[in-house]
Parts: sequence; structure tokens; C-alpha cells
Amino acid sequence: NGSMILLMRGCDSSVCLFRAGALARSARKARMSALEMSPTAFSPKRGQFATIFEDINGFLWVGTDNGAWRNEGDKFQQVTSTGTINSFWGLQNGSILAGSSGGLIKISKWGISKSVSVETKQALYIAGSAGDHSLWCLSPEKIYCIDEQFNILASAPSPYRHLSRQKFDTAMQTMALSGSSGKLFTLTDNGIVSFSLTDNKIVKTRITNKTTSLQQL
Repeated sequence: NGSMILLMRGCDSSVCLFRAGALARSARKARMSALEMSPTAFSPKRGQFATIFEDINGFLWVGTDNGAWRNEGDKFQQVTSTGTINSFWGLQNGSILAGSSGGLIKISKWGISKSVSVETKQALYIAGSAGDHSLWCLSPEKIYCIDEQFNILASAPSPYRHLSRQKFDTAMQTMALSGSSGKLFTLTDNGIVSFSLTDNKIVKTRITNKTTSLQQL
């Protein structure tokens, strides 16, 4: 930050904003260029890839069965080694929230990680925004709508209760997502179902029935 202030000192606001934006874009481009030029730089021990995420600062995050890793330009740095990381989400304060086989993990902008329990310690997948700074999270047993302080706003039975815990992390990435409307959409053998938060209750709406094949969508 000090070098940026020195560079900008003495310029008018429009030039300062332009230069600050250019610096941010250059830094982001440099990180991505380094990543693209070093495709073999990332080789986590025993790591199987589970998910990938880019935060608002342009940092690339990779979730594996050996924890979370963050791209530092010319290398990946392991941030946490806690279980399988199945999803990421960027919080308003700049921290990163990771879903894992052991629950949620909050990772500060300084790389300090802290485990967060929702109801009990369990596998949790972050499906996306539910609107108004709230998130959809799924466990093998329940769907949760939580706020960014990890308070439960509402919960409902999960449509994936039939899945084994071993299959849960992989299944969520292809069968559950949050749309721009803040609704959660799930795909199961019984069809596509949407969930929305209304008056602190989760409302379930069937989109297709179980006789609808994917070819018919």
C-alpha cells in the first residue's frame, strides 16, 4: 500500500483512480500469467482436485482432499489441510468461506483459518447466495440458509439424504446451485426442485417431476 500511495501522491482524483485500477489489473494479470506459464507448479501431496474459485482480488483458490490452496503468483500455498474442500465463497469482509467434509472453514485475508460449525460438525457444501448477505449450505441431511455470521435463518430436509457421505462432496458440485434470484436448485432422481427463503421459512417448489429425463429438459 505504501508504494501505491507514493506513486499516486500529487495527482488529481481521476488520474489516481485510473492508476489504482491499472495497478490492480496489472497485479491480477501478473498472477494469472504466472499461473498459465507454470501449469505444473501445483502438485499437492496426495491431493485430488475438488473445486476451484477466484476471489474478488484475482487470487485463485483450489480445494482438494488435502485442504485448500491459494495461488501466490508463481506457486500455490497451502492455507489449510483440514479435510476435503468442496466449495468456496467470498464474504463481504474479504474473508473466504470454504465448505469441507468437516463443516465450514473461515479463512481471513491474512490466511488464518478457523473452523465454524453449523448446528453440528458435519460435511457442508456452499451452494451460493440466498440474497441479502445469506448463503445456501447443504449437508447430507439438511439444507441450511445462513447469514454471514453463520446464524441459521432456516433449515429443511435435504433431498440428498440417500447419498453416502463419501459421494456427497462430488455430487453437490453437479447437482446443486444457487441462481441469480437467490433460489437454490437441486437435481435428483425425483426431478429438479427449487428452494427459496420466504418469511424465515424454506419454501420448496417442484420444477420437473421424476418422469422427466434430462433429454426432455
